Amino acid sequence: MSEPVPSDADQPETDSDTGGDRETPVAINAVTLDRAPGFETAGFSLDGFSPGVNVVYGANAAGKSTLAEAIRWSLWPDEAPSSATVRTDLTYNGESRRIELHGSVSEHFRDGEPADAIPVPSLDGGRRYALSLHDMLQEETDDGEFASVIQRESTGGFNIDAVRNEFDLTDGASPATRGISATKEAAATIDQVEELRRNAPDLEAERARLSQLEEDLAAAADASERVDLLETAIEYRKAQDAYDQRVDEVTSFPDELASFDGDELDRLDDLDEQIAQQKRVEQEAAVKYREAADKLAGTELPEDGVTEEVLQTLREYQDELDDAEDNRDRLQREVADAETKRSEIREKIPLDLDGETLHEIDTDDLAELRSFVSKVAEVEGKGQVDAAIDEWLAGESKESADRGTLESGRNALENWLAAPPEQATDEPSSRGPVAAAITAGLLTALSGVVIALTVNPAGGLLTVLGLALAGYAALSARSDDTGTGNTARATHAETFRQTGLPEPDSWEPDAVRDRVADLRERLRVVEVEEKEAQKRDELRAQFDIDDVRDELETARERLRDRFDTEIDDDIELAVTVERVERWQAADETVAGKQAALQEASDQVETYREQFCTTIEPYVTDAYSYAVETSADATAAVESLEQRKRDYENATQRLAEVDGSVAAAHEELDRYRADREVLFTERGLEPGDRERLAALCEQYSEYESAVEAKGTAETTLENRRSDLRGHDAFEEEIEERDRDDLENELDEKREIANRYDELLQEKTTLEKEIEDAKASTEIADAVQERVEALQGLEEALEADVADAVTDTLLEFVEAETVTSNQEPVFQRADDLLRRITDGQFELRLDDGTFRAYDTGEQRRVDLNDLSSGTRVQVLLAVRVAFVEHREQETAPPLLLDETLAPFDDQRAETVLDTVIDLARAGRQVFYFTARHDERARWETRLEESDVEYSLQQLTASDGHDPVTEPPAVETAGSINVPAPDGDDHLTYRKRLDVPTFDPRQGAASASLWYVTEDPEVLYRLRSAGIERWGHLRSLLEIGAVDGLLSESAHEQVRRHGAALESFVEAYTVGRGKAVDRDVLEASGAVSNTFIDKVSELADSADGDPKEILDALPDVSHFRQDKIEELREYFRQENYLDPRPTRPDEQIRSTVVDTYCQHGLEPATAATAADRLLDRISAGPDPSEKSD
Repeated sequence: MSEPVPSDADQPETDSDTGGDRETPVAINAVTLDRAPGFETAGFSLDGFSPGVNVVYGANAAGKSTLAEAIRWSLWPDEAPSSATVRTDLTYNGESRRIELHGSVSEHFRDGEPADAIPVPSLDGGRRYALSLHDMLQEETDDGEFASVIQRESTGGFNIDAVRNEFDLTDGASPATRGISATKEAAATIDQVEELRRNAPDLEAERARLSQLEEDLAAAADASERVDLLETAIEYRKAQDAYDQRVDEVTSFPDELASFDGDELDRLDDLDEQIAQQKRVEQEAAVKYREAADKLAGTELPEDGVTEEVLQTLREYQDELDDAEDNRDRLQREVADAETKRSEIREKIPLDLDGETLHEIDTDDLAELRSFVSKVAEVEGKGQVDAAIDEWLAGESKESADRGTLESGRNALENWLAAPPEQATDEPSSRGPVAAAITAGLLTALSGVVIALTVNPAGGLLTVLGLALAGYAALSARSDDTGTGNTARATHAETFRQTGLPEPDSWEPDAVRDRVADLRERLRVVEVEEKEAQKRDELRAQFDIDDVRDELETARERLRDRFDTEIDDDIELAVTVERVERWQAADETVAGKQAALQEASDQVETYREQFCTTIEPYVTDAYSYAVETSADATAAVESLEQRKRDYENATQRLAEVDGSVAAAHEELDRYRADREVLFTERGLEPGDRERLAALCEQYSEYESAVEAKGTAETTLENRRSDLRGHDAFEEEIEERDRDDLENELDEKREIANRYDELLQEKTTLEKEIEDAKASTEIADAVQERVEALQGLEEALEADVADAVTDTLLEFVEAETVTSNQEPVFQRADDLLRRITDGQFELRLDDGTFRAYDTGEQRRVDLNDLSSGTRVQVLLAVRVAFVEHREQETAPPLLLDETLAPFDDQRAETVLDTVIDLARAGRQVFYFTARHDERARWETRLEESDVEYSLQQLTASDGHDPVTEPPAVETAGSINVPAPDGDDHLTYRKRLDVPTFDPRQGAASASLWYVTEDPEVLYRLRSAGIERWGHLRSLLEIGAVDGLLSESAHEQVRRHGAALESFVEAYTVGRGKAVDRDVLEASGAVSNTFIDKVSELADSADGDPKEILDALPDVSHFRQDKIEELREYFRQENYLDPRPTRPDEQIRSTVVDTYCQHGLEPATAATAADRLLDRISAGPDPSEKSD
């Protein structure tokens, strides 16, 4: 049978943790199981295992547990059943190996050749490497005390006490010790027999000696008691002398020092500085007050100022006044313009008519004058037309050629152009525009005649212009040019020449076309001239002016009579009529404008008076406000608005400054009073700094003298109490001097020193006398000797075996418990922190493991943990132990559904822990029947850099159900909202961060208080870390390095340290919070009162002082129970007798902490203020707690 080679782990351990690089991992590559319990007819084979993590999944009864056992049997063959047949391929120390197992016999091969067995730690046959959720929970249940389970796990599962019980070695003495005791007893019986035989004393002499000894012994006893009294009295006298000496030393100092604290000079300097500062503040405030008062007085406004309604009314009046002035000014300009126009018209009236006459001319007069003017215009127009006709008749045609010649020439040239291309023809220029111009001129002249006859004689001018235009066009049409050509079109050219018309410029087609156009134009002119001649004849017959001239003369005579004036110039009369009408219209316009102007002027005055009336209450010598125009009103409004602003600013400033002046003055009075009290409370004249300084210099010596006096007084009281409490105390001894006491002490001590000697002699003598009287004791002693020797011989063989067993157990216990616990504890603590995200630590108190809740800052008995947390602790301790015990070889870890009790986040942490083990070189097998665990492993392993494999085992019936592991308590899943751009305060509201109670300790604070970056907070909370205690625990072991950058890491540590310093300073004098659990633990509150007192504690926010003060108001709650509760609070430090620290001192402590962590003072002060703001902020970011 092959056995595992013992490793160094099986030897006594001295430095098992000196290096991790000595352990050579064992990596299983493949397992072939031919036979095993439950697989008698058919086995299975799996290969392709990874040296890292291997997840084996499948239904129950598929062979997962058997595979795990097969791996263990291969390395620890003594554990294998006789039916097992297994082949295991593995890698060890870089070499490929095979282990063939048949029953409990294994053979090792290296490269096909036999090899030595791989050295593995014994460790309970490898069971320490198999971690099963079911087994761990069952082991806990069976034991009943989880703490003892952890204790065993830390020592590798060895139960020394159980072994002692098995061998009945629990009576407190080892077999070796018991044997030695029996041997000594036998020897004593032999010595007793010999002694009895030797002693045969003289009884009478011994009795006389005994009587004397009793007398001497009584005297020595009295002396001994007296010595004790005298020694006590001397110590009392020494204490009295020392006390008197200390009293003399204290009284040698000035009496005033009794009221000193030693820091008076510093306090005086502070007060002087504060007084100087407050004086400056008061002076500055007074200056500001005067400035504001002067500013207010400068406004010269009534006491209630000026309202916005008044200003609005003034603005409205100003706007109305401005509009009215604009209207008035416009009308003034219009009146002036109308008057000017009327004057201009008056000056242009030809007749000598005064204003009255002009006003008296009525409509009939004007109608008559207008009729006369029309007739004059008619005569004048007809005369002009007749003259124009005569002028046309007298003129000659501008066209020298007749119509027939022009048409012959045009036809010849058009034929020339129509001839073959080689014959060039020219086209005469067009005369259409000239004819059009002549026609337009004649029409214009006719229109002028009509206008002059029917509307205005000035139309004659239009007639002249029209005739001039027609004449100019006719003259322009008379010019022409001729040309010749000598082309093949000679026939047509010759025909053209015979007409006598000018030839084209050249006999080229373009030139000929130009000439054709010219001839066509001349033909149009001829046609126009013919039409003009016809029109002249018609006009001459139409305009006969003889009859009209007779009517005009009759009208002229009638007008001479009406206006009593000569009317020789008909044109002047026509102009007079028209201008009289215009003057009368202009005069009416002037009158209307003047009336509107007067109304506008009245409106301006009305608005000005309203404005002046409204602003009158605010007129002063400095602000006269003489308002004549809207510009004056605008300036007045702007001035009053400025005065209003100055008034309001000055009033506000006065209110602000008035309060600061009063506060500064009040603060100055307080500092002055404090300064005076600093002197008067110490019996000094106020302001006697020199005397104060002199006393402060002596204070240190005085304080030492007072302290020494107090110590001497305490010693004196103790010695007096010792003396008066002595059984032999007598009052007179308290008055004796020290020398007298010491002399008596020397005498009594000499006598008392013989007491022990006399007592020993008396005891011996009494025993001898008694022994002598009991002569039968010798025979009894002989019989006892015989029996003792027989019993000793019978027990010898059994005791020797028990002694060997007990010695081995003591050795094993020393080697396993003592040497293992400390290093195992350290590693297990590190693992537990990682697995629980820092929520729990492992503490070792006097050899006993305890859990520590970092959030609640309290120790937790292992038996009080939830089942999920217990498995976490057990996993941490088990892994820590096997790592610690390994020396040469690191066998694989075999985990069976170990993740089942964990929530998602902590399961991830366990995964990372296992992956870290694999990354360090340890092969890990994980067996599960849960598909979700397989998926969880696969996802996490994909993200890691560790090699892995996924292996599936299928049940023999082909089905693969998903089974559930044992039910355990688990924490809820983590669902933390992302910041999504929230600032720090807003994110707090979304996370529902509770208000921090410093009395619960810094560790209980939410992480919101120690990080100002919402993204960092989100990462930590998502990782399951919620409180500072958790994070601090993880920071100590470097378990969150992947979550935090170096700067974030330092910032969180800095804020955490500052928070802890704040809590330490804040809780001085405030004690700890009291809740129902504390009240129940005190034993002073019965079930009858627990509900009422708990409600009282809640209303007092857990303040122990408030609770005690309010308890007398609880009906029937006894005073002795109040005192009992008070004493409990005092003993358990819920009451803190120290005075609370002021806020500024607490802030200084926090600032100092930031400075100690590398911040500059100014930056540290800012950081401290931000932290204190966070602490004082309520749950709603917009609110702060008092």
